[in-house]
Amino acid sequence: MNLPDDIGKGPFFSLKWKVVVAVALLLTLSGLLVQLVIRDRVSSQFEATQSAHMQAQLRSWQALLDSGTDTLMQLATFIPRLEGGHDGNDLRDAIAAHATLLNLEWDIQQLAFHDLQGRLLAAWPAAPESPRARRWVRQAIATGEPVSEIDCSRECIQYLAVPVRDRDERRQGILLLGHSIAGAILSFARISGAEIAILGRPEDEPDGRRTVLESWRRTVPGISNPERSLPLIRTLAARHRLDEVAAEPVLFEQDGRWYQAALREDPRHDFAYLLIDEVTEAVRDIDRTQSLILGITVTSFLVTAALLLLFLGQPLKRLRRLIAALPYIGEHQHDQVRRLMPRQRSPLTGRDEIDVLGQNMEALNEALENAEQARAQAEAHLVWLADHDPLTGLFNRRRFQKDFQKMLDQAVRHRQSGALLYFDLDDFKAINDISGHQAGDALLRLIASTLQEIMRSTDVLARLGGDEFGILVARCGRDEAVALAEKLLAAIDALEFRFGNQRHHVSCSIGIALFPEHGGDIRVLLANADISMYQAKQSGQGRWHLFSSAEDYRELLSRRTLWRRKITEALKEDRFVLHFQPVLDLERNVLAWHEVLIRMRDGEELVPPDRFIPVAEQNGQIGEIDRWVIRHALRHLAEHPERTLSINLSGSVVADPALPDWLERQFAEQSVAPERLIFEITETAAVENMDAAVELIQRMGALGCRFALDDFGSGFASYLYLKRLPVDLIKIDGAFIRNMLDDEGDRLFVKALNEVAQGLGRVTVAEFVENAQTLAMLRELGIQYAQGFHIGRPGPFDDDTA
Repeated sequence: MNLPDDIGKGPFFSLKWKVVVAVALLLTLSGLLVQLVIRDRVSSQFEATQSAHMQAQLRSWQALLDSGTDTLMQLATFIPRLEGGHDGNDLRDAIAAHATLLNLEWDIQQLAFHDLQGRLLAAWPAAPESPRARRWVRQAIATGEPVSEIDCSRECIQYLAVPVRDRDERRQGILLLGHSIAGAILSFARISGAEIAILGRPEDEPDGRRTVLESWRRTVPGISNPERSLPLIRTLAARHRLDEVAAEPVLFEQDGRWYQAALREDPRHDFAYLLIDEVTEAVRDIDRTQSLILGITVTSFLVTAALLLLFLGQPLKRLRRLIAALPYIGEHQHDQVRRLMPRQRSPLTGRDEIDVLGQNMEALNEALENAEQARAQAEAHLVWLADHDPLTGLFNRRRFQKDFQKMLDQAVRHRQSGALLYFDLDDFKAINDISGHQAGDALLRLIASTLQEIMRSTDVLARLGGDEFGILVARCGRDEAVALAEKLLAAIDALEFRFGNQRHHVSCSIGIALFPEHGGDIRVLLANADISMYQAKQSGQGRWHLFSSAEDYRELLSRRTLWRRKITEALKEDRFVLHFQPVLDLERNVLAWHEVLIRMRDGEELVPPDRFIPVAEQNGQIGEIDRWVIRHALRHLAEHPERTLSINLSGSVVADPALPDWLERQFAEQSVAPERLIFEITETAAVENMDAAVELIQRMGALGCRFALDDFGSGFASYLYLKRLPVDLIKIDGAFIRNMLDDEGDRLFVKALNEVAQGLGRVTVAEFVENAQTLAMLRELGIQYAQGFHIGRPGPFDDDTA
């Protein structure tokens, strides 16, 4: 095997050393990065810990100040009792007699008594009071409450101005006490081990005797351990601005020792507290940790380099064998490739990239060997796809028609009878709309597997499109075909189909055509079976129907097609009309709202809904009609702000997930308050779409809309679902209202239903009220609203009856 001419030219640098150098650089960079990250995290943790520690110290300092205030308050209570009285003379005597003792025992620096006009009656020492002390006395006179303040204008004195009362609780004057906070400063330093300094402003120091920090423009009227603390503060002020220290604790170094400083401004005074804490050991711990990490990094690098040199030799040998085998793959010398493949590594050492490369080369070698076989399999699969539905695996329409033609020809030739069963699923679109197309696909696969279990091997089963299926049964008469249809209906009805949290009832409608009895052409037979299937749907879901040439199905389909076209044109040309039927408030005897009813204008005729609504429900046009009614009802409400309307929603619209968003947009566009609209859904529609109905009611109810449960009592589980459905109104089915005057059972049912509904907080509405006697009985039973011809017939809007 000849190699290219340029192979072997140029300097050679072993892959082993390339890897060692690359890993060395990577480890070095990684070690530096790890060192930086760990240092940053340790520093952050240190700062957080120290910050919390200093905050605790500041709280401890505040507690010492509060304790000083408590001490002054106790003395203020005790001093008036020294001479046995509470009047001004007693206090003057007490101050004169005991001031020196109070100074010695309690460090009292200022003791004075003022009358209620602020005049000084007695004072110790005789030096004049500061202006701030006089202001606090006036404040205590004005509020009648103690005033505690700190004054650092001369020296840091904590003052307390306390109103003094006689035995009759009448105020006699103000007792002013002041003691130095030097004791608190020393106590804090002793307890916390930290230093504290009080920073004032130069303008508050007229005598100029205090230490001044020029860069901060602050004085130090109070400090713990001045010989140690002042140099630290000057170093801190030289290196950091005051606002930096106030923003967060700062770290600084002096004479090889590390300190942390924190500043807190006193919001009530013109000074701040500065805390300085030594953290030398903590900083040195961080440095020691950093040195340890660096040592570990260097050691890891050296050990890793040695291991790489040790272990790279054998893998490179295996790699060279793979390189030698690679050209033979292109020459299709597959046995030679297998001989050159390196032996797999021991399970103890595990697989590596060279093993993966070798496996891929082996796979490529086998793929080239099996190319023809794979191509043949692909061609066979394409042939299968030409005859089968990829979703269900059943025959498709093309293969079905091909086998149908053969079976039909054989039946004609041998004078035998066969059967075609053509069916689709009932309400399959609703399942797709509610749970999505994935649910629909899962249901189709379930139906296919169920049918395959029932059918014989000689029968032909196919998916003809969508949810439509076809079954061909050879040598099958009328009775056998009907029996098979009933077996299919029972099997599908017994299915438990759940998708997610939604449970769906499954049924189908089957049309049966016999061949050659009902046609000698597959197109005719398919059409006749399709007609029979729609006839089965008209008689109810889950039914079968056998084609009969005596029935005029074509005229039936023609009428349905005609009404579909009329509905389409009416929607396009806006030829629907709204009528309104009033609902009476039985307690106040006034009209409460109007129910919206729809009519279709067909030439001169006004077509009632029972002639086109069933067709619209079958054709899937009912959703468009519902939306037309909602839009025009909202327009009517916008034009007549005094009205409230109720609108019937069909079952398909209730299950429409896009309806709530669409309704919100309509309310906004029409500028109509949702509180003026009541939606009516039938009990049957709500039960069939329970989860969707609950979600719709809750969402629209949050906007302010009300919901009524229509035809209540007609369903099979009325009371079971009444508690779950969060409706506002219950419309009692008219079948129980019409004959309640003569039928005691209906009357008892209405009474019981009303009690249950009102017990659950629902309002009741009686339908089909056709006479005054029925209306009177409804009032006796406690029904709240009524509707019917006796109250008002449906009709166009009339301003006089609004």
